[in-house]
Amino acid sequence: MHAATRVSKVTHNPELRRAVFHELTPLIDDDCNQNWEDSVAIYEACRQQPKADPWLLHMLAGRAYVSRAWHHRGGKWASEVTPDGWRLFGENLQKAAHEYTEALTLHPESPEAPAYLITVAMAGESDRTPQEWCAMAMAAQIDYLPTFRKMRWALRPRWCGSHTEMYEFGCQCADTRRYDTQVPFVLLQAINNIDNEMDFSGQVWRQEGVYARVKEVLEGMANEPSRADHSGVYPQRSSVMSIHAALAERAGAYADARQLVDELGDRLDRRIFDSWCTHPEMILTKIYIYSGKGNDAVREAWQTLRDAPKPFTKDTLEKMKSLYQKALTADDNERSQAYCRSWLNDLDGRLAFGEGKWFEKKFDPGMLGWEMADGTWSMEDEHTAVGHARNTISYVNMRPLFYPLLPLEIEFDVEARTPEKTPLNLGLFVPGEGQAELAEETSYKFYIRTHDNLAGIDIAGKAKTVPCELKQVNRIRVQLADGHAVLFVNDQFCLEHHEKDFHPPAVFDFGCHTYLGPATLVCVGNVRFRYWEPPEETPQDRVPPEKEMQPEQKTE
Repeated sequence: MHAATRVSKVTHNPELRRAVFHELTPLIDDDCNQNWEDSVAIYEACRQQPKADPWLLHMLAGRAYVSRAWHHRGGKWASEVTPDGWRLFGENLQKAAHEYTEALTLHPESPEAPAYLITVAMAGESDRTPQEWCAMAMAAQIDYLPTFRKMRWALRPRWCGSHTEMYEFGCQCADTRRYDTQVPFVLLQAINNIDNEMDFSGQVWRQEGVYARVKEVLEGMANEPSRADHSGVYPQRSSVMSIHAALAERAGAYADARQLVDELGDRLDRRIFDSWCTHPEMILTKIYIYSGKGNDAVREAWQTLRDAPKPFTKDTLEKMKSLYQKALTADDNERSQAYCRSWLNDLDGRLAFGEGKWFEKKFDPGMLGWEMADGTWSMEDEHTAVGHARNTISYVNMRPLFYPLLPLEIEFDVEARTPEKTPLNLGLFVPGEGQAELAEETSYKFYIRTHDNLAGIDIAGKAKTVPCELKQVNRIRVQLADGHAVLFVNDQFCLEHHEKDFHPPAVFDFGCHTYLGPATLVCVGNVRFRYWEPPEETPQDRVPPEKEMQPEQKTE
């Protein structure tokens, strides 16, 4: 009803039509099309208003048809869409193209219609290419940001684009040199999209010529007079420089990154810097260690790590330890020393592991020995870390950066504080390999399920659980080897798995594999590894009855 009232009042001031469309966009422009019925309902309510603005009605109708199109197609792979789904997808997109074209005819000076036609064109239901519609939208208003978001998506390989085209589009935006707008910044977003397509390997940022273009854009924006600090323009100079520091590190330009961080000092915008980093404290330590006096020793240690055959010999680990000790002695910077101490602790643990002893994986204030797989983690004490959801809801998991190979035994404590009312899956999760979309199907889970008092093993979506009396803090032990896995909870044997083709990678996520809100904290503590030699045969008398389960459903 509110939307219908707003589209009618536009006739009192025609210039408001774009503002009203912007107001309604969060309700109708859902990229996931989960709210397609809302888009349709809003349009149907608005078209009943006799004084409704015609341009707005055409734009709302176009969006409603796009929503219907994606509803009928579904979010599956193209090979899984039914013939009827394809037919309805195409028919609705053709209707959307007609509506947007009518809006464009009414007001060719507005960028919205050609920008939204990019989405129709990328699916092949337009007489013009996405590039042509993008050029038309930019001619109408060069800094209408939805144009660039839709174009970057249309150029992804899944829509018959390519990484090269994505990068070239970013360069075209950078070449405008309109540093008073966010148009040149599209280059950074395009490169980040390419990195996303490459599983965030970081390689694209280090390709020849890429960082030079990024540096030109960021220096141009930082030097733009309208972006002076406290000017009210976003992002301001200090924020731009903070982004530059993060991306210089990605590109391996550590000297540039250090100069920027030092110049910024207390003005380093941690909110925006952190948003460009998966592990901000680790990035800051790398900036200092790789631009400091211990740089050569650390690089040699990494080269030793890359070149050495696995499993690492005692001589290899001792050599790396000597190099990190050398770097620690050479560089008196606090962050550099923290980086070296983290590696020295891990190397001591690996040496102990090689002698058949426990490798205790500890925590430091910067969480430098850990990768933030999901959520945000911080040190509670040297034995315990606490994690929570990064944004609204997410998994909450952390991963050690340096750990032994299989076969091994892993022990750790896990706890949920202020827990959700729904059951949570807490434990050890070995992520799948390959495309991100397929990782869930090929992952391995060793977990407890709160509220239900269950312990379970899930191998590539096939789960088994047994009853298990749980506590507030639970001690989990997992024994892993090729073809063999055993789960203990609170020193109670729970489940054993044998499978010839079971080959888990040595990558371990500790935490919660259920979607959490920000109010719930996950605690992981007393993590340790040691070598484990699997027995030749399994004693049958210790295998408890197992209850078959369907694959776990994600709980939000």
